[in-house]
Amino acid sequence: MNIRQLQYFVAVYNQKSFKHTAEYFSVSPQGINKMIKSLEDELEEKLFQRNGNAIVPTSAADELFSHALRLLEEFNFIESHYKQRRGKVTVCSIDSIMDFYLMDFLTDFFVRHPDLDLKIIETTNDGAIEQLRRKECDFAILQENFCTSEIQNDFLFTSPFVILINTKNPLSQKDIFTDRDFDKLPLAGRGCEYVIYDRTMKRLLSKNIHPINILESNNERLLVNLVEKNLAVATVNEAVAHHYKTEGMKILPIKDSSVNDQISISYYPDLSSDALLFYKELKNWVQTHLST
Repeated sequence: MNIRQLQYFVAVYNQKSFKHTAEYFSVSPQGINKMIKSLEDELEEKLFQRNGNAIVPTSAADELFSHALRLLEEFNFIESHYKQRRGKVTVCSIDSIMDFYLMDFLTDFFVRHPDLDLKIIETTNDGAIEQLRRKECDFAILQENFCTSEIQNDFLFTSPFVILINTKNPLSQKDIFTDRDFDKLPLAGRGCEYVIYDRTMKRLLSKNIHPINILESNNERLLVNLVEKNLAVATVNEAVAHHYKTEGMKILPIKDSSVNDQISISYYPDLSSDALLFYKELKNWVQTHLST
């Protein structure tokens, strides 16, 4: 005997119809009939008399009905109680941050809190802000400080941007990259609404420095592929550079620290208990594992 059998039985008992029960559960009347027949065989009792189109409960069905109702009520209570207890936290984040900085934290968090559903949405900086404004997420992890009279913002960590360059490029012999090195330089950048790239390009143009913008992409592997072929240098965050760097590449810091991402977390202060738990553990983990 199982819950589905009891659900079908109670519905047939109330509806006095296999057809109407089948329509309610979106199954075939034959399926309902088969399920009731298996229940009858298991109980060794006839539950319904079939007189043409009429379905008449037997005395055995009358007795089973009250027991089935109690069992289903208990089952529904347990199911709904568990669902209510199960928490949920939604985080919108600029992509690559989770992969290259917070993956270990997320893994640990899943293990410690298996009863909490964590939903991660990777998007652009503006996309994360917009979803937070509409209260479609609990947190927005962003590239820069964002707060309003209603929204709070806390700094998490610094994500330096660096140059990833092929060792065959003469500029790879430098120890640090300056603004002037970008002039007329074939550049592949972490663009596509990525705030730091747009900010860097505007700053260079204001100094009459004009990189040759070959590619903007949020797919770091595409950028690295151009570096591998010595077709461009790439501006990527430091964690990405170390992840993809090979013997034929070199990582150079950029002199101007304004190209560093200041990763922050924005949220409405009226956090749920589950969201507050996530926030506290994230802050503690970042302070322990990431340089600020």
